[in-house]
Amino acid sequence: MFVRLQAVISTGLLVLTWTSWFTYLFPIFENNQVARVFVFIVLLLGLVISLLDIRRIQDIYQQKDKAYQRFIQLEKSSLNL
Repeated sequence: MFVRLQAVISTGLLVLTWTSWFTYLFPIFENNQVARVFVFIVLLLGLVISLLDIRRIQDIYQQKDKAYQRFIQLEKSSLNL
């Protein structure tokens, strides 16, 4: 749930980056194109990572994740010893 909330907030901040709210949300940056692009790229990278995390969590819940499958195999083999 936290990762989804983070993705929603990142999306909202991405939109607000190109509005007049930029100076209120990010007062440490100057109000120019370079600063807006920098903030936009950082927020976009955060959003991409959040979306990848959400997909990975869904794979784990559906038991489709490769690392999870290896963990289950190791757990089964250690119980058999």
